[in-house]
Amino acid sequence: MEKDNKTLLGELGIDVHKISNSGHTLCPKCSHTRKKKNDPCLSVNVIEGTYNCWNDSCDFKGGVGGVKTERVVKEYTRPVFRNTTQLGNELVHWFSANRGISQRTLNEARVTESSSQDGKLWINFNYFRNEELINIKYRTIQKDFRLEKNAELIFYGLNDIKDSDWCVIVEGEIDRLSFMECGIKEVVSVPNGASKSSVANLEYLDNCIDYFKNKKKVILATDADEAGMGLRDELARRIGYDVCFKVDFKGYKDANELLVAKGVNELKSCLNEGKLIEFPMDGIVTTKQMWDKVKRFQKVGLQRGKLTKEMEGLDELISFEAGQSMVLTGIPNHGKSPFALMIMVCLSIHHGWKWAMFTPEHNPLEIFLLKMCELLIGRRVNSHGMSDVENDLAEAFLDKHFYFIQPEDENYTLDNILAKAKDLVVRKGINGILIDPWNKLEHNMGKGESETLYISKQLDKVIKFGKNHLVFNITIAHPTKIKKIFKSNLFEVPSLYDIAGSSNWYNKPDIGICFYRNFNTGNSEVYVQKMKYDHLGKQGLVQMKYNPANGRFHGTSSSYNNSNWLIPDAKPIAMDFPLEVTAEPTDGDLPF
Repeated sequence: MEKDNKTLLGELGIDVHKISNSGHTLCPKCSHTRKKKNDPCLSVNVIEGTYNCWNDSCDFKGGVGGVKTERVVKEYTRPVFRNTTQLGNELVHWFSANRGISQRTLNEARVTESSSQDGKLWINFNYFRNEELINIKYRTIQKDFRLEKNAELIFYGLNDIKDSDWCVIVEGEIDRLSFMECGIKEVVSVPNGASKSSVANLEYLDNCIDYFKNKKKVILATDADEAGMGLRDELARRIGYDVCFKVDFKGYKDANELLVAKGVNELKSCLNEGKLIEFPMDGIVTTKQMWDKVKRFQKVGLQRGKLTKEMEGLDELISFEAGQSMVLTGIPNHGKSPFALMIMVCLSIHHGWKWAMFTPEHNPLEIFLLKMCELLIGRRVNSHGMSDVENDLAEAFLDKHFYFIQPEDENYTLDNILAKAKDLVVRKGINGILIDPWNKLEHNMGKGESETLYISKQLDKVIKFGKNHLVFNITIAHPTKIKKIFKSNLFEVPSLYDIAGSSNWYNKPDIGICFYRNFNTGNSEVYVQKMKYDHLGKQGLVQMKYNPANGRFHGTSSSYNNSNWLIPDAKPIAMDFPLEVTAEPTDGDLPF
């Protein structure tokens, strides 16, 4: 009998017993060699039988291709609350002696206990929303942890912040109890701590975002380690830097460690107005706000950004970092849009980036999605179709990583597009935005306002949005000054100065690129004309060729890549045309 995917994945050493459809687990190849051995760096899709380790130094990825496991529809279970807060002497003494938490606080927080069949004594942190028990976090004194199976992930302590205009967010239940010990109830804890791999996947924030919409102050008191600071920064990005503040634990790791060492008054004083650390204000940045990053740079140096990992040559010139801005120009119908899309898909595949896309020229979007599928699976959809597995994988991937901005009222002003993108930052955690093309925005210059000043102000809005929300932005803009090469059918390569409006197209962005199709050589030429930060890249020229089988761009020294990025080990389907075909895409029909 043919084995199912779950069995085959298990035979590779992948622990999937806690994964129903898809999720993360330890990598059998690299986890045991890493400093953080319990960090789940392997993403697994049990339904499709695929796996991929996101550790940059590990190449463990592929697919097993067994019997497709039935998809499990996610239905949350609700645990049963035992209406007692009477803890035994052992746990009451442990909390008091080791954690500085009194029985009064334990009763107020409705902490209970239970025993498992193997005799373990469990502390029960009961997660309520209103008066309904939603989840239970179990832990032992020895630091064994588990959550209620198949229960909804929410913050711990929601009831205590719902009627307040401020709150504190901590990284663990005991940190919440520590603040409660100080008489501060407006505190919630994340349900599953922080790790490098889990920061971007804040399901509990998605489930509880309405509790933070009207908060005037959100104090982020996560652990003072790398994972905790990463969680803190992602929460601030999603909730909004304008209302978020950091705390200084005075060299201690977390709230409970400070409480045990220094007492109630010291912990309480961390929340004093004068001691809170603001995230950067509009137009004002202090040394104190930046010093965490300064220390990180001292420790590890200036690091390159994210690489596409699929575009030979381009990765040598450009890396991509959150909050940066890029302007992409080129002669109409030379292929700017598919080039940008290739970059976006690569950053999504290899780094999990999510994108907001304002692309009014590419309608209907259903055809646009089919073209994106061709990029992902490595072949023409209209020639070879897609299997059920590929359809399911493509739908899930695109639905998770790409969101299309299409204002129903056709309000195409930049302010409206950025407002909708901000909503996607909060609700979906997007990492990038594409505006393609700039001329499709609705432009309303003020009376007597010059085009140069107008362009400057509009680009400032885009750049400010990216910096404030750590969103990488790509703006595609057409040049107006297109000159022919003397006695030739070719046009000169445009520069950023040739874009309609002003020299601000060169002056403002961090990265400036011209994409040019050379009809004599058949190659696409990528001119990196501006690179603001030399640790992220450099100016230069990359020669690329276009693969008509799937719309991908490759370095001229590499062979065509027809592999399936969604199922890495899938065998490429033979193409029905010779590979020497050199047809190039256009922006208009995007693109392949």
